[in-house]
Amino acid sequence: MSEVTVDIIKQYGVIDNDDDDNLIETVLMPSAKSHISDYTGLSAEKIDQKESLTMAYIALCVFLYDSRSMNIINDKQNAVIQSFLDAHCVNLV
Repeated sequence: MSEVTVDIIKQYGVIDNDDDDNLIETVLMPSAKSHISDYTGLSAEKIDQKESLTMAYIALCVFLYDSRSMNIINDKQNAVIQSFLDAHCVNLV
């Protein structure tokens, strides 16, 4: 996950402009990493060892970029992202 760049996120999300590069790098990427860590209970080092979480990280960054609106459509997390995170979750009670 530490090797993911703004350009990789933009390519996956089909983001064709450079206007929001700073937003992606300084807000969305750290927020996505924090969410993954909080959700799974894994440290940053352990998260970086899980290749499948890299895809969840990229997808979550794009989801956050696409969902910048203040309108809440539903209260559910993206099912694909959730399945990647659930596979590594150590916080389950």
